[in-house]
Amino acid sequence: RALAADGSNASFHYLLGSVLQELGRLDDAVSSLSRALELDPQLAKAHNNLVCVLETAGRLDQAIVRFEEAVRLDPSVPEAHYNLGNAYRQIGQIDKAMASLERAVALQPENAEWRSNLSELQYGRWKFDEAIASLRIAISSDPKHRLSHMNLGAALLMTGAVEDACSAVRAAEAIKEESSSAEWLLFAAHYRDYEPRSMFEAHVAWGQRYASGLPRVTQHAARRRSRGGRLNIGYVSPDFRTHPVAHFIEPVLECHDHQRFRVFAYAIAPGGDRTTERIKSACDYWRDAWPLSDEAIADLIRADGIDILIDMAGHTAGGRPLIFARKPAPIQATWIGYPNTTGLAAMDYRLTDAIADPIGQSDPHYVEKLVRLGNGFLCYRPPDDAPEVVEPPVVSAGRVTFGSFNTLPKVTMEMAALWSQILAALPGSRLVVKSFGLAAASARARLGQFFAARGIDRDRLTLLPPEDTVVGHLARYADVDIALDTFPYNGTTTTCEALWMGVPVITLAGNTHVSRVGASLLGSAGLSELVAEVPQDYVARCLRLAEDTERLRSLRSAMRGRLRASRLLDGVACTRTLENEYVRMAAAAGLGAVRATSSGG
Repeated sequence: RALAADGSNASFHYLLGSVLQELGRLDDAVSSLSRALELDPQLAKAHNNLVCVLETAGRLDQAIVRFEEAVRLDPSVPEAHYNLGNAYRQIGQIDKAMASLERAVALQPENAEWRSNLSELQYGRWKFDEAIASLRIAISSDPKHRLSHMNLGAALLMTGAVEDACSAVRAAEAIKEESSSAEWLLFAAHYRDYEPRSMFEAHVAWGQRYASGLPRVTQHAARRRSRGGRLNIGYVSPDFRTHPVAHFIEPVLECHDHQRFRVFAYAIAPGGDRTTERIKSACDYWRDAWPLSDEAIADLIRADGIDILIDMAGHTAGGRPLIFARKPAPIQATWIGYPNTTGLAAMDYRLTDAIADPIGQSDPHYVEKLVRLGNGFLCYRPPDDAPEVVEPPVVSAGRVTFGSFNTLPKVTMEMAALWSQILAALPGSRLVVKSFGLAAASARARLGQFFAARGIDRDRLTLLPPEDTVVGHLARYADVDIALDTFPYNGTTTTCEALWMGVPVITLAGNTHVSRVGASLLGSAGLSELVAEVPQDYVARCLRLAEDTERLRSLRSAMRGRLRASRLLDGVACTRTLENEYVRMAAAAGLGAVRATSSGG
């Protein structure tokens, strides 16, 4: 009625557009707000609302143009900078997004949500110290802002400050108990030398608290029907992309026997890359399930008729174990992505091997029945573009260089103390430590001070941040003679990468899965002589190998040939062994007979 009386009033069009925006009538809102700006191009609030509508409608390019105009018209409006930063973020212009969010928080410094969002961009750019500082300010402004506590835990963990990280997440849980914070704490506990029974009980307690009351969606009795003898296998992961998990699932997906199995992949995280496209092409069916709720994904899995559902994330970032708690498939198993029990009563099996989980020793610490794969529980696919192996640096340098490229939380002070013993016993030796967390000056200073307190000069250490590319990362192994595995949480992908680059890895085996993965990988590669059972044996094996330059040269030159001939890279044998276990699971569940094949395939 107001516009009927005065159709040239820009404010009336702006107000109508704002109401239409609230009602979700986006096209009409765009029309009204655009008309307001035609009448009064200086109306900054109309610019801001219009770009919000354009952003909601997915018209990001138009939104950014409008956001930039709103900022130009009135640079004192913090919301305009914040909205522009979010739009830049959505199109991947992260540096511009960070600059806009920094201006927004400078204008509205008490806004905890904005600082938390800024910290996520800083984290993604490996600016961990800056992210930690942003989050501490956010928490001081709003101590009840749960996401800031959670993000602080993630940033602190990346720099190796495990205890401080756990304290931050406990603060988040004290604000509101949620499955995500409890899962985070379960995963972080693996970086310590934990007691297996207490860890088992913690996982079971999580399952009882968050999963026990959820409805089961599968009517198992109705699932027995003829499918020409083929089983439907579903793999659930947030990591169908360039990621450590992909190195181990891709060769299996490529080698599956599609005459016996239909293969489904359920992607529970957005995004993708060339690895994603290869994985898609190896599967019969691909499901972009990430936008759906856990319940909706469970319904989708049930509707797809999945017989055996495989979890490859567990309680790691992006994992969604509550899908499995709903039991959408008659047989469910966990594999690769998480190094422990899920704690879920609905999970039937865990795929492992007899080295990672010795018979009789590990079984009481899992709710799942352990299925030990005879060829090892991991099969590795090396990167196609890995650099060529070069001569060990000791040959030209005349001194041995040790290295660890594991994530920084795995570099415990107990482990670094062993490394100090090794360096002290070989005065000319050096150590290269490379990790995402070492992008933080605070992490470099802390690690340097630790070694200095044990008599190791800082100039004997090379502390490296991450590389921008996988090729650049792998090329760094050219500077390393011997890779040092971590304990109690062994490396997995880092161990395989080191071996592929010709670098032998010394590992220390313990009494838990996470502390025996190195032994499993080296056993599959035919290098069990590099496995130590006690700390002083670890030191002794490192020293013996460091003093044997010819052994280092022979290992280096022959390593790729050794791996190609080993179980570790035998995708066909690994997959046939796995498939035969699937057949046995199906038979035990009464899903009908499917023929087995020889492990050689």
